[in-house]
Amino acid sequence: MKKVFLYAFLAISLVSCGGLAKQFVTFTGDQPLQEGKSRIYVMFYSMNSTPIISLFCNENLIGTIDHNGYLAFDVPSGEKYSLEATTGRREGYTWNSNAGEEHFTINAKDGKSYYLKLSFGKRGKVGVYTFDYIPKEEGERLIKRFPKPKLNYIEEDE
Repeated sequence: MKKVFLYAFLAISLVSCGGLAKQFVTFTGDQPLQEGKSRIYVMFYSMNSTPIISLFCNENLIGTIDHNGYLAFDVPSGEKYSLEATTGRREGYTWNSNAGEEHFTINAKDGKSYYLKLSFGKRGKVGVYTFDYIPKEEGERLIKRFPKPKLNYIEEDE
């Protein structure tokens, strides 16, 4: 009987290990990059139990990432973009330095893809997220490990 409970516990634990990302803007990670655009990939991998991360670009919610996942979105090139990572699913983003947010700025160049890896660490008793820019070759290799984000967005053509 104890073995049944052990196997049930292990099965539930393994199923819950899969990550999930939800994207609230058009997902472009599987399409060719259009002229006049830049692409931003943000990935997060953690073996630990971490809170859901909300990713914002210029204060617009892009999506959420559980402990394993990524988001991919295009932005018009030639502009600066501020990316923010914070815990939870907060609409109406407000800066709160106690909640472990991190900012990263990209000056988007035409036709370029940017690969960022989010990491979680501790600063004293507060958990913090940091963005790390990674080279294109490494980014393309790492992206293949993650499932495509669940799309919570639709844009219908008429």
